[in-house]
Amino acid sequence: MLPNRAVDIRYRPSSVIRAARALLQYWHYSSDKHYRKLVPEYAALIMQSLDTHDEMIRSAGAEALIRKAGYLKLFRTQKALDEELTKTASDSTLFGVEFEVLNRQQLAQREPSLSPSIVGAIHWKQLGPSPIPAPWSKLTPRM
Repeated sequence: MLPNRAVDIRYRPSSVIRAARALLQYWHYSSDKHYRKLVPEYAALIMQSLDTHDEMIRSAGAEALIRKAGYLKLFRTQKALDEELTKTASDSTLFGVEFEVLNRQQLAQREPSLSPSIVGAIHWKQLGPSPIPAPWSKLTPRM
């Protein structure tokens, strides 16, 4: 990759060729079959991360600086939001994750400082992947 101060990435063809194997593996492991297998592992990692961060936040006396209202995934195009909603609906059904779709106006009410280029968001309402549905919880390792 070439040095760049923007968020866009510029590629050198030779770098892409060297990274081809890793990119193919990433694509392979991003399939639905592999994704569903990884969800319980991600869930355990996220829950441990939340517990660890809570401990650090309390130790720093920073509770007043943290708002625990879930997670917002922002989108700059309606097409990208619509595509993600297809996957989101499936995840909600499979894994019991609660979400809400926010349009630009709703998002502006909650987060007035956001750029007007954001067209909408998915608000994941839970702080972590909880509750984990019963079939997955049996597979989730305790850390």
